[in-house]
Amino acid sequence: PNNQIPALKGTVVLTRPKMTIPLLQDMADWLENTIAKTGVMIEVIELPNISDPSSMSESADLLFIEEIIEQPKEYGLYDWLLASSGLRFIFNRAEMKAHCEKVRSAVGSDSPIDELRQIEQSLYQQKLLCPLFHGKEKVSNSVEVHGVEINQTGYSDFYKLWISSSEK
Repeated sequence: PNNQIPALKGTVVLTRPKMTIPLLQDMADWLENTIAKTGVMIEVIELPNISDPSSMSESADLLFIEEIIEQPKEYGLYDWLLASSGLRFIFNRAEMKAHCEKVRSAVGSDSPIDELRQIEQSLYQQKLLCPLFHGKEKVSNSVEVHGVEINQTGYSDFYKLWISSSEK
């Protein structure tokens, strides 16, 4: 494989929200350093409001964002295709409206899941989105799980499960 770093010129402006998780900060730093090795100058502008990524569309070339399609996949994909920060960054109002119409049409078709997946694949094929890290989490239930501790705020601490011993 050819591991030669390309020699490029120019400037790229990227925006990203304030990273509060060290792993995400490390990944963003790694991406920036990797781009910089090519000779491209990088200007970073912090995304002031994660709820309004389109506010930076005119001033930034790229948006670095962590986005998760939540399970169940069928609902998660539908929700993500309508509410994704990445899509709200790359599409202007008219393009987003047209995209949402495609999603609505897909949901009304005979095979909605396949149609939604085609829309998702088309975004990747057009290089409008570049997912750098794909992962899947498998969630399962088991008879060994006996309960979940509820903390003082009334929320569950799922990492404090009561697990019965499998040894008898």
